[in-house]
Amino acid sequence: MALSSQERKALREALDRRTLPAETRWALAGQGCMPRDEWHSFDRTPWQHPWMKADNIRRFAAYSKLRLAQLEDALEARKRKARLWRWIRPFSSKSKPRRDRYAFVGNMANVNYIRATPLRRRNLDVDLVLYPYDDFVFAQPAWEEFEGEITDLGEDPSARLLQRRPPDWVHRYQTEANWEPMLLESERMIVTPEQLLLWPEYMPYLSTTAALSQYDALLVSQFPFLGFLSGRPYLFGQIGGEIWFEASRNDAFGILTRKAIGASYAVLVSNPITLAHARRYGLHNLLYVPLPLDEDVYSPGDSADIRSEWQDRIGGDFFVLTSMRMDRYWKGAQHALDGFARFASQAPQARLLVLGWGDDLEFARNQIKQLGLLDRVLFLPTVGKKRLVRYLRAADVAIEQFVLGYYGASGLEAMACGKPIIMRIEREQYDALIDVGAPPVLHAQNGLDVEGHLSALYGDRALCRRIGRRTRDWFIKAQSSERWSKVYRVLLEAIAAGIPLSFSGSPLLEPLSKEELEYHADQLASAPPFPHYVDP
Repeated sequence: MALSSQERKALREALDRRTLPAETRWALAGQGCMPRDEWHSFDRTPWQHPWMKADNIRRFAAYSKLRLAQLEDALEARKRKARLWRWIRPFSSKSKPRRDRYAFVGNMANVNYIRATPLRRRNLDVDLVLYPYDDFVFAQPAWEEFEGEITDLGEDPSARLLQRRPPDWVHRYQTEANWEPMLLESERMIVTPEQLLLWPEYMPYLSTTAALSQYDALLVSQFPFLGFLSGRPYLFGQIGGEIWFEASRNDAFGILTRKAIGASYAVLVSNPITLAHARRYGLHNLLYVPLPLDEDVYSPGDSADIRSEWQDRIGGDFFVLTSMRMDRYWKGAQHALDGFARFASQAPQARLLVLGWGDDLEFARNQIKQLGLLDRVLFLPTVGKKRLVRYLRAADVAIEQFVLGYYGASGLEAMACGKPIIMRIEREQYDALIDVGAPPVLHAQNGLDVEGHLSALYGDRALCRRIGRRTRDWFIKAQSSERWSKVYRVLLEAIAAGIPLSFSGSPLLEPLSKEELEYHADQLASAPPFPHYVDP
């Protein structure tokens, strides 16, 4: 069904006005607050947010579990009614119900390729739609399936990976300079006249948003505006930076990001840190639905050939692997190096394997040289995910980050492969959020803590293996695709069926406390100069 004459007229008027000054356009769209090149808010240490108390997080987890159960019941009731209706209709009118179609959008670090693949294996029709400009090597589905080292891909790894044909359910649409005819000839109104007035600079993405408008429900990560401008209902599966920093801006991009997150059917919480951002932005549409990993792909296994290769290159029989980004500011990578250096003097057969990427990689190389550990540390090229799984299987222990206190994808991958993890963790927050409790990682805040854990594991290899098995068991119970695939199915089917999701009763609706208001003001006052995320 084509656009109505009234809809086409409203769009034409907005098109005619899109070149007006921003202040005029925003006024015409009914927005009283103009974009400013400044921060809307800022939080350098969200894990210390006053709301992030175990009791608050526990109440949110209980509320989230209840809402998901209610949604599942409502969906099942809707299905029973539909089945009954099909049965009582005349035989001649019976037809097979149309299969819903879903799309996951954005793929930073392959997050949505990882989400979608096991769901497709469970017969859920999920496509992956890539961001038009995201050609970074880690954001390509081919990287998830690549078994080699990045050096195997030549001088332009991204270009080489782009040459590989993706699965037929993975799509990328180019931006379109001549997008006006597409907007007016669409079968349905995708972008509203108000959105066109406010954000005309995002209209070249119309090829992508028009394609997304054909799906029944979406899950958008990294680029929530694509869901917002598609005209379709969507989940927001946050990655980190978009909800932490991009939504903190008060320019047009920041306002668009906050509106897109707030307009989602639900924000999927994977780590407690998201709750701190929700309080800062006034969000309440959150549910605890973490990022799951495919337990069949990321799993324990034999990698004796990799261990033999490492032994041939550097010797040793106890291998410590870190795949985190070499970054001192956000990851605290220096603590891993310091801890290993302290430990190495008493453990002649211990070796450190560093996957070589990050802004502080040269710092790490120089520190290892100054510590006299060149013969004990092996810097490895970045590797595709299939090779990374083999590395994790071959290692004895993995080291994660030390700043945030929350694990990312690299930590979860190591847990799924059944390895002891050394990292800083906000254990009380995770215990409150996850029904089976926090993961059994080994908490460390500095090099001394790292040294202590490595010494214990090195001295008792049976203990090392037991902790690894407990870690894998926790992963299966807490964050595997096996555990969460049904929840993703319920959410997507409920959205497609038009079942509303109420957030009444959420503890996030409670007014901000005086302590929170003071914390927000202090953090904003100490923010770096706009638009830098750290002090330049």
